[in-house]
Amino acid sequence: MAKNVDLQLTAEAWADILITAFEKKVYDLKINDTFALSESFAAHVFMETGGNINRIEFIYNYYGKYIEMAVGKGVTMDDVGITSNTRKKRLWYTPVFYRHVKRLGEILTEKYGQKAQVAIIENIETLD
Repeated sequence: MAKNVDLQLTAEAWADILITAFEKKVYDLKINDTFALSESFAAHVFMETGGNINRIEFIYNYYGKYIEMAVGKGVTMDDVGITSNTRKKRLWYTPVFYRHVKRLGEILTEKYGQKAQVAIIENIETLD
C-alpha cells in the first residue's frame, strides 16, 4: 500500500495546476499585456513543522486586480457600473480561484484520510 501522503508535494502540484488555470483564463479573456500578467504568476507553499500545510501564497502583477475589478486609468470603484464607463469586469481570478480551492479541500480530505489509514496500519503492524 504505497500511497502518496506528502502534503507539500500535493499542495505544490495543486498550486501549479491553479497557475495554469489562471494563465488559461487570462489568455481566453484576451487581457492586455497577457504575457506580462501570466509570466508574473508564482506560488509558494509554507509548511508547518509537523508536515501540515500552513498556507499557500500566490504572487502576480498587482494590475491584475484592477482588471478583475474594471478600475484604473481614471476609473474608480465608484465609477464601476456607471453607463458612461466602458470598462467591463474580466473575472480571471475569483471564479478560477474559488473553484480550485474547493477542489483542494476535497484533495486534502482524501490525503488526511490516507495518512490516518497509514498510521493505523503501521501501529497495527508494530503490535505483531
